Amino acid sequence: MSNNLISLEFYKQIKKINSTTEDAAISSIISSVSDYVKTYLGRTLNAYLTTPKVEYFKGDKAKYYLSEFPVISINSVELFEGNSYTPLVTDEDYYLDEELDAICTVSSKAFSNIPYNNRIKITYLGGYNSIPGEIALAVVDLVTYYHKSEYVQNKQVGGTDSIQLAIPEYKLPKHITRVLEMYRQGFAF
Repeated sequence: MSNNLISLEFYKQIKKINSTTEDAAISSIISSVSDYVKTYLGRTLNAYLTTPKVEYFKGDKAKYYLSEFPVISINSVELFEGNSYTPLVTDEDYYLDEELDAICTVSSKAFSNIPYNNRIKITYLGGYNSIPGEIALAVVDLVTYYHKSEYVQNKQVGGTDSIQLAIPEYKLPKHITRVLEMYRQGFAF
């Protein structure tokens, strides 16, 4: 099971469902909707709380926004020089802008004058210990949408139905889009 954004128990509590007859179907939909929301957001929200996330950047900027925010801690920031990565020093070479969840150079100049892919390597922990309530409720609404059979159902393969979560962005309900946009990677306030 992937890191679902809500549990079956949470869904059933919100929707006031006491029966267990639909548990398997609802659990499957929760998993699919969780994956869909994470893809839409461009981040996992809860997968890098204890397992470090590694991101690479060109090195030609003075600020790099990390994808798994909020940032919990920075394990290392390294600059590729020649044949290997050299660790940079916190508060001497870079700092974490906690408001923006970004790594910034102390000098406000680019990390490197010679940009190329994977020049900067940042290893960190980030995400939410508890999924924000508005995201959880948006997931509940999407699960309900699919549970009420308002989705495209594929043909039966091997005796099981599979659910296709192919909603174009513009087809998401507006209230869900508004909530998800606040947490989307690259979203500017």
